[in-house]
Amino acid sequence: MRGRVWTMVAAFAAVVLLVLVLAPRFMAQRAGDGSDSAELVFLAPPDLERIVQRLLDDFHREFPGIRVAYRPLSGSNDERRPLDELVANGGTAADVVAVDFPSVAAWQAAGRALELERFGAQSGLDEFLPAAARAVSVNDMTYGMPWMMDVGVLYYRRDLIEGAGADPPGTWQDLIALSRRFIDSGAVEWGFAFAGEEGDGLARLFLELLWANGGRLVDDGELAIDSPEAREALGFLRDLIHSHRVSPPDAADWSEEQSREAFLAEQALLLRHTTKLWTTREERQAAVERFGVAQLPAGPRGTGGAVSVSGLALVIDRDTSRPEAAWEFVRWLTGDEAQRTLALEGSRLPARVSVYNEPEVPAREPFFPRHYTIATNHGFLLPSYANWPGISRAIARNVHRVLNGELSIDEALARLRAELDPLIPPQARRERRETPTGIELGGGEWPGRPRPPLTSTGLLL
Repeated sequence: MRGRVWTMVAAFAAVVLLVLVLAPRFMAQRAGDGSDSAELVFLAPPDLERIVQRLLDDFHREFPGIRVAYRPLSGSNDERRPLDELVANGGTAADVVAVDFPSVAAWQAAGRALELERFGAQSGLDEFLPAAARAVSVNDMTYGMPWMMDVGVLYYRRDLIEGAGADPPGTWQDLIALSRRFIDSGAVEWGFAFAGEEGDGLARLFLELLWANGGRLVDDGELAIDSPEAREALGFLRDLIHSHRVSPPDAADWSEEQSREAFLAEQALLLRHTTKLWTTREERQAAVERFGVAQLPAGPRGTGGAVSVSGLALVIDRDTSRPEAAWEFVRWLTGDEAQRTLALEGSRLPARVSVYNEPEVPAREPFFPRHYTIATNHGFLLPSYANWPGISRAIARNVHRVLNGELSIDEALARLRAELDPLIPPQARRERRETPTGIELGGGEWPGRPRPPLTSTGLLL
């Protein structure tokens, strides 16, 4: 008799547990029947429109009770930053917004981002790349979910460098020597192409060189932007143009598109660019034998190369009238199925680790495994300070003025320190530190997230 009672209790508990697990999903699917329909607005960059519409079609088939309307964020990455600030401070007509990783902190500071612990978001963050998981956490709380990655890497002419029995540059001196070698041989016109125009890409490049030289933006709670490491990083970038002459003489005016076109036209040996180098899958497939991917090389004070890691996170606006439906949409977009579609159909670097272990990925996107490996071994997360947009603009403005000869290195770094001082308050300097795995929280350890094992699908290229 007692055994039957315990069996019934166990069965009842199992039913209750199943209901608790399935109820949110069932309610989200049923929402929309009659007057209780859920309609959401999703803001995302305009260059993602095609893949977003594809994802929305799949989502609507699985969740017919939730209708999501896509609205494009206007402008380039640099032009969107003021919009991020405006949205964070003034509200939005959207329920879910795709924001740059550093902007998550701004949304949280302005009280615009819905805290996601109520949905158990933090428990699933170990399924994403560690840097992506860190990017959506502020003060040990989760305010967004990682969606896609963007890594600043060094592309190189594999056919020339490896064809000559050499390796991609491991140090700044290697970069200069390789560039000079192939320029002098007539194989290329330029050694190192990069976007020197004033913008977020230039700020990221400077930070990559700073990190690769052992420097930091903030070190031990103090601004360290006028350090010897920073002086060398800025001097190296300037000298590539004016002294070594391995970069184009007008590189200070080049956009990312100009540098990309020069590299793809085989005019340059090396290129600093993000993971979004090719516009079509056919271009990527044709590039496998000709091009390779590496981290930015180490400076004289550094012990290894570095890359900057950013991307897009999905934030739920605090004023949404449908928080449960919005969460269901975010959960689905960051789940296995949608992340696989994002990679294989949208050619975007996914944030979820499991996608990289699928055999289709290296077959369809041959550079993604290498991007993953570089990001996990050499990545620095862009600083998630609430004032990051202003920090980025200040860095880019002063670095650009050195490249075009308007300022000396000492003048630029002195001005940059003065401009950054009010943008990075003392408390923020103490709470976060820059490390090779991203910005770590101070005053406590981040939950351990060991690097996911890679399968035999060729991920370690």
